Amino acid sequence: MSKLWTKNFTIITLGTIISMLGNSVSGFAISFLVLDMTGSTFLYSLFLVVYFLPEILAPIVAGPLLDHFSRRKTIYILDFISSGIYLLVFFLLRADYFSYPVLLILTLIVGSIDGVYSVAYDSLYPNLVSPGNFSKAYSISSMIYPLASFMVPVASIVIDQFGATPLFLFNAVTFFIAACFETRIDYEEAYTKTSKKLTFGIEKFKSDFKDGIRYIAGEKGLLTITVYFCITMFAGSAFQTLLLPYFKNNADMFAGSIFSSVTIYTFVAGCGVIGRLVGGAVHYWFKYPVDVYHRAVRLCDHFRS
Repeated sequence: MSKLWTKNFTIITLGTIISMLGNSVSGFAISFLVLDMTGSTFLYSLFLVVYFLPEILAPIVAGPLLDHFSRRKTIYILDFISSGIYLLVFFLLRADYFSYPVLLILTLIVGSIDGVYSVAYDSLYPNLVSPGNFSKAYSISSMIYPLASFMVPVASIVIDQFGATPLFLFNAVTFFIAACFETRIDYEEAYTKTSKKLTFGIEKFKSDFKDGIRYIAGEKGLLTITVYFCITMFAGSAFQTLLLPYFKNNADMFAGSIFSSVTIYTFVAGCGVIGRLVGGAVHYWFKYPVDVYHRAVRLCDHFRS
């Protein structure tokens, strides 16, 4: 088996860890800021919709486009742009120019960036993993977000002491550092050399998009996983939307505690990521035998017949 921690894999992993640390902090800071600014669960939910809507639509457009452009360059350019946006938020908050409409506009931009970024990252990442190491690589990837989530309790303490403003500066710095790391990836994307000869228009986009849909529909395993994640993410998003407002709006329940209700929320949410850490560690250290998979497939075929 070839080495997992190659130069490119190490760079993409370090860059992801650094940017996710900032994202966990700023995501919590923005959520707290919206609730503190509006005092409304509905406006908080609207803010989440404005963020996630372009995350749904942007990949539909970005997928076919990124088949003809460098995903490596897309990743670090978007991280540099994100760094600039969070720096702008920091200065707006310092100058007291921040408002809910401004927040929605910036959220729409950030959601669009994240939607495009996820397509570029998810399609580039497998190419940076050496053969035979995909299980370990993805177990590491699955543990990054839970690990980064442990920064949220720290963020809540910072908010209690200094407010949310410094956290956006922290996120701007982390995105800038991550982008600098990602510029050092030297993977050669051979398809970009031929893409310059292609005429890319609406018809080509429609064709590529339909090919993608047909491919997912034709692969039963991929289709099942897509449907599964769609259902779980719908359910999980509804739960997460209500969790922070519950703790924020019921602060009197924790009046006798040494921690604020928001800090207690971060501890509760932090408990939810421990399972992902354990699962990721299991996948990293233990490799499931291939014959177990084949036996499971045969058993499913037996029951279907």
